[in-house]
Amino acid sequence: MAPETPSLRVLVVDDEPCMRKLLATRMKVLGVQADPYASAKAALDGLDAGAPDLIVSDVVMPGMDGLEFCRRVKGDPATRKVVFVVVSALGRDVRERSLEAGADDFIPKNAQDAAFFIRMRLMLRLASGDAGAGPAEARILLVSADPFVRGQFAGHLAAEPWHKKWVPGLGHLGDALQTWRPNLLVLDLGLPGLDPDGAIQRLRELPRGSLPVLVLVSRDQMPLLESLGPCIQDYLPKPLNAAETRHRLRLLLRLPADLQD
Repeated sequence: MAPETPSLRVLVVDDEPCMRKLLATRMKVLGVQADPYASAKAALDGLDAGAPDLIVSDVVMPGMDGLEFCRRVKGDPATRKVVFVVVSALGRDVRERSLEAGADDFIPKNAQDAAFFIRMRLMLRLASGDAGAGPAEARILLVSADPFVRGQFAGHLAAEPWHKKWVPGLGHLGDALQTWRPNLLVLDLGLPGLDPDGAIQRLRELPRGSLPVLVLVSRDQMPLLESLGPCIQDYLPKPLNAAETRHRLRLLLRLPADLQD
């Protein structure tokens, strides 16, 4: 995996030495040198030297926990634009509390490398400074033949000011991209007869810089993320969760129109 954003300043905060080393190693794979801190207080004191671009923090730590650390970072005008990612072994409740505290994202500590890299590449892209608020009335194209998935998707986004359209298969994708020009493509990997290699090739054929791609994956399809990683910007596990769906789409819509590396 080639280096992407080596000029970004990233802090990794975790009281467990092995986890700090793992996170720093993973960031190095992404081309970023991370500064390790053993506590939230030490990292907060380190902000006096200047705001970083990205903070990756655990939740459960002695003294100040990661959620309070996040609230302080996001509550300070000098650091509120710092992208903050919570990485924790705790469950969905902590994910929701992390976002309530102002975190930009939550990544499970047990995420496989491919899943971690996909999510962290998105965070690094947002931290690079070229992301915006996203179009107010975005066009989102869903490729899925599953009525249940389509119903979930429509219900989860019913209150959003986004325009939604769906097509039943990859054979309809070309016309939809040309005539409707979506801001975001959502591909259900549960399409009947879908050949993963063919799907990867189809994604690679998309015009460079055209639009972000999010894939919907079942538990048994998670290994596909390793080969899909270079072709997509994010993923959502099925069955879909309403809050998670909206959160992931909002993040992707903040990406600039030009996605060329």
